[in-house]
Amino acid sequence: MGDMDNRPFFALVRLGLDLGGEDFSYVLAEAQWKEVMDMGYRQSLFGVMMDGIARLKPKQRPPRELMMRGMQMLMKIENTNRLLNRRVRETVDFFEKEGFGTCLLKGQGLAALYPNPMHRMPGDIDLWLTDGRERVTDFLRKRFGKVEAVYHHVDCPMWEDIEVEVHTTPSWMNCPVTNGTLQRMFDGWKERTAKVTLPGEGEVPVPSDEMNRVYVLLHIYRHLFQEGIGLRQLADYCMVLKKGMDDGERRCMAEQLERLHMTRFATAVMYVMGEVFGLPREMMPVEPSERYGRRLLDEVMRAGNFGRYDERIDRRKNATEAGRFCQRIVRGGRFVTDYPRETLWMGPFKLWHYVWRKRHN
Repeated sequence: MGDMDNRPFFALVRLGLDLGGEDFSYVLAEAQWKEVMDMGYRQSLFGVMMDGIARLKPKQRPPRELMMRGMQMLMKIENTNRLLNRRVRETVDFFEKEGFGTCLLKGQGLAALYPNPMHRMPGDIDLWLTDGRERVTDFLRKRFGKVEAVYHHVDCPMWEDIEVEVHTTPSWMNCPVTNGTLQRMFDGWKERTAKVTLPGEGEVPVPSDEMNRVYVLLHIYRHLFQEGIGLRQLADYCMVLKKGMDDGERRCMAEQLERLHMTRFATAVMYVMGEVFGLPREMMPVEPSERYGRRLLDEVMRAGNFGRYDERIDRRKNATEAGRFCQRIVRGGRFVTDYPRETLWMGPFKLWHYVWRKRHN
């Protein structure tokens, strides 16, 4: 689909997220509906898109056969969300009984902000244990045997049906000075968690709104450099911003973004917030930038969810570690003029991280 053809899909997403905007005024042929529904799948917003379709008049909806396929897919999404919510509950309970402080990152915690939490296309479980890397890693190795640790998380083989990443810190930045600033922010935020209710499973701890305004944006930033980012992650961020903030919170966030050298990226994301989701300007912490935002939106629409549909990425299973390293450096290099600090520090960080992993595993 070309850029102009994305508008019906964007309109359905806005309807599905209850973001208002224009009425759905498009008349689509069956082939166009297939493209729209395929885009919903590639961007991991299929459930949201179907919620938008449900709000259309019957004569505006896709042909019956496509609707039936869509409803079947929607049932699968709901069943996976039920399983994932149960696994989140069990995972949080397990670690809390072992005396760890827990905080559910992204995923089901953000799904709770959606008009229909059961229709957000689910992923895995990211759980932040706030008790320090050494204690967390030692416990996981005693309990689960040999586990692979990277700088910010440990893969934890708790369940056969759901992947669990146990975070020792929520995220990182390539530049060591900026990363130090970020880690100090996380240290302050870990004592101020909030609660959300998972459908059928009760309350679980999640980051505060203040942390999520920065952390979810940083998650998008990280994946842009690595393998790509899709509209689901941007929809997550839209739901975070939709909660609103007062003038003091807006000034605080603007200061935090400056300290992390993320203001320019935030202006690009705000363009997408307005262009795709119709988020009002008063809910944005910074002014949107069409210059940087258009480029970001082009990347998002080309790559799909986590870059899975980006033909520029070599996904061969036999690709060497050196080959993957070079590929990511080349990918990140495309953004050097937009975001030079993180881009230029990417190579040194990855080399340092390679040595760190060898020493800690």
